Amino acid sequence: MPRHRQIIRSFIVLFVLLTFLFLWKTTFGDKFLQPNADTATDTILRIPIEAVDTNGTEPSWSCHVIDQLSYCVYYRSLCVDKDASLVLLTTDATKQGNPVEMLNQLSPSPWHRPGIELYAKTSFGRYDVPFRSFFSSAQYASRSSVHGAADITGWSLIAAFDADNYNVYHYMTKMQAAFVARLYELGGLKERRLTSPDDLLETMRSPASEFDYAYLFRPQPTSWQRNYGELCLGNKTKFTYSPQHFSHASELPLCFEKAIIPGAALYLADGLISSDLFRELAAEKKGIRVPAQERNVITIFDRSQENRRILNLKELSELVKNAAHGMEVTVVNWDGDAAFEIQAMHMARTRIMIATHGSILNHNVFMESAGVVIEINAYQFLYPLDAQIVLFRGNHYIRYEENIENCMHQGFPLGHDPFPGKTTRQCMDDMDCQQSRRDADIQVNTSKFIAVLHQALSMIS
Repeated sequence: MPRHRQIIRSFIVLFVLLTFLFLWKTTFGDKFLQPNADTATDTILRIPIEAVDTNGTEPSWSCHVIDQLSYCVYYRSLCVDKDASLVLLTTDATKQGNPVEMLNQLSPSPWHRPGIELYAKTSFGRYDVPFRSFFSSAQYASRSSVHGAADITGWSLIAAFDADNYNVYHYMTKMQAAFVARLYELGGLKERRLTSPDDLLETMRSPASEFDYAYLFRPQPTSWQRNYGELCLGNKTKFTYSPQHFSHASELPLCFEKAIIPGAALYLADGLISSDLFRELAAEKKGIRVPAQERNVITIFDRSQENRRILNLKELSELVKNAAHGMEVTVVNWDGDAAFEIQAMHMARTRIMIATHGSILNHNVFMESAGVVIEINAYQFLYPLDAQIVLFRGNHYIRYEENIENCMHQGFPLGHDPFPGKTTRQCMDDMDCQQSRRDADIQVNTSKFIAVLHQALSMIS
């Protein structure tokens, strides 16, 4: 073929290719070549409820889910009415005046899964309020229908609780979800992209990563709860507790520029990263850390004023002291009056904690990682959630179960089984059996327990 024909043919092929590329980029290219905030990959599942407009003027919101930990973020779209009910602001006239569907009840243990038929109805799929928000009611409305509302600027945390006592777990289920929400929405974990901060901990140190306000619908907290809440939300956060604690009734209703409602984080943490960040912030903000050589304590929790007692606590304590040479063995019995600093600093020194089932297991949040938690359970009592909580904190979990002859169910003599013939599975599916097993007092078989103790000691040696 003559050379000039080859050159002409090559130009024709090149022209066709360039034309194709131009048309492809015009039609599709920007969606693939220039990913933006709507196409970037999130580190968590993002469920858009309405088109999220973070910088504009229209109300919008979105809900986020990490296993059973969920929260929703509201931009100019959330108010709290005088009766402490939620109002979701929307421009959709077909929604205005209608109730917002919610799901608050706890599913049966031991896993507390909502069930596949409910997943699609919660913030996992469709609802506009987080799963187990614990607010009793909510409705859609227009902004003009919320009369006399004060507008709160900045970031606000709005939370309701399923317990109003000093129980640390029922407080943590909300505040830890708030902390995870803070990490993602204010602290730089929201998305993985080239503009992500180089130093996540440095971002979390900044006041810009902290909530401005917190409206917690519960009574005044204990010392432990107050300090834990400050760690979760930030030092600059201004806390207000339940409507009866507002300085005057005119403070409600309130409408928020940017707000987050946390669901109940049954497993508390979403993994090791948030737990490690929390531990570092506790050390920096509250001084909760001791030198490694001072982490030499074994802590045994005493529930002598309640149920789930260790009946031979003194014998167990002596066993631990004789086996753990060179370590300090301490028995503690904290209530709501115990100061935060005393509790948290003691746990910072603890390498092994021993306790029967209960919210006290969550004190391991202030243990340094790679510690050991031994949970002493009565016959057939099984609660997998406890293991998840401890493991997500970066600590080892050992479950010890006592035989029926060494368990004293409430109202019955030692060794009596009020539910004879039931398997563990059958008992866990029966609320009466489950609670009776859970609350039983325990006479620990020290000859059997010593093997578990040696296992724990080998994990920290």
